[in-house]
Amino acid sequence: MLMKSDNMDEKPQSNPNAQQVEKIVMEYQTVAEQLRSISMQIDQLNLQKDELSSAEKEVGNAAGKIYRGIGGVIVETQKEDALADIKDKMELNELRLKTANKQYTDLKNREKELREKISGIAPQA
Repeated sequence: MLMKSDNMDEKPQSNPNAQQVEKIVMEYQTVAEQLRSISMQIDQLNLQKDELSSAEKEVGNAAGKIYRGIGGVIVETQKEDALADIKDKMELNELRLKTANKQYTDLKNREKELREKISGIAPQA
């Protein structure tokens, strides 16, 4: 009986078992889902960036009163305050976008590694 378990330990690593293959495939599916999610997040952040840029132009060109929404209330504000608020939001948006793009790149690299592992296993299976 002891000999049988020793023989199992001597299996070559080049031929992964079904559990290892399943684990790799599951991880690939998880990474693919995370890629879809982060891609949608990047799209939303780019839309917010465009909206903030448009708002900055509009407020910059405004000659009359400036109003902004705070919660569910719209209040009058100074042009400089509105521009400062927009600039702060743009900086935060840019930071989030940079972080999301890095996550996307990292996930894309991991997806490529997993795809190569799966491709390497497929002819053996």
